[in-house]
Amino acid sequence: MNEPFSPVRPRILRVLIATQSAPMGAVLANFLDDLADISCEVVSLTDDLYLTLSRAQPPVVNVVLLDLEPWPANVLHTVLAMKDRVAPLLVLALAHSVGKSMQRRCREAGVDHLLDRTADLGRLQSVMADYAQTQRSTAMLMRGVL
Repeated sequence: MNEPFSPVRPRILRVLIATQSAPMGAVLANFLDDLADISCEVVSLTDDLYLTLSRAQPPVVNVVLLDLEPWPANVLHTVLAMKDRVAPLLVLALAHSVGKSMQRRCREAGVDHLLDRTADLGRLQSVMADYAQTQRSTAMLMRGVL
């Protein structure tokens, strides 16, 4: 019996979801796991994110998604340290309030996208899908496939 061969594409993005709420982390992981190129790991925002990233086994973490509710005071300092040492790294942040003060602090810390937790979930999937496609194209170019 010959069945059509359908190659399974490897997941190209490993996402670290940092949150203070394990249930919210699970919801975000399920939401992003619907995208074929993404695998997720949920960690606590109270953990040392930089230490977590430095201990990560291959495949390397490509994306950090910060769930900023409630607001942890030191997390943006950690983002700045991560961006300096672990590149290229896409950092996304979700918050209930994305006012000018929050936007400024996130931009200064190196957050690539600050998203409204209630209004921008569709945009979150779009940003992730676009980044996965960019990573896949880059990998193919480096292997000489394109």
